[in-house]
Amino acid sequence: MYDKYIKYLSIQPPFIVYFIYYFLYNLFILWTFYIHLKSFCYFFREITATLF
Repeated sequence: MYDKYIKYLSIQPPFIVYFIYYFLYNLFILWTFYIHLKSFCYFFREITATLF
């Protein structure tokens, strides 16, 4: 039983680390996309304000 636990432990962490990295990567992409979207909206508003 202890052997199985050790084996499980040796197998498990990479998946957890991969999941965490994947989650952080997606969060980073969403955050940058959100910032770009906000800056684009601001830019668009400035352009429309100057045009009209």
